[in-house]
Amino acid sequence: LNEEQTADYIRFRIEQASGNPELFNRKACQWIAEQTHGIPRLINLVCDAALKQAYQAGELTLSLARIKLACQEVMSF
Repeated sequence: LNEEQTADYIRFRIEQASGNPELFNRKACQWIAEQTHGIPRLINLVCDAALKQAYQAGELTLSLARIKLACQEVMSF
């Protein structure tokens, strides 16, 4: 998926889970698209890791730093 498709995909997945589709801002979606090469399974893993990390840290929003940390965690294979 390209950057726009990745952003749409993330928003769709969040909406399906009855979440706030704006959790992942444009910069975050761009970073995720770049790091995952638009592969849906990797996108899911990165988003899941970022959401878990933010929850564990008691954060209500996802920073780009949090997204980068999640990418490092998932993409470290």
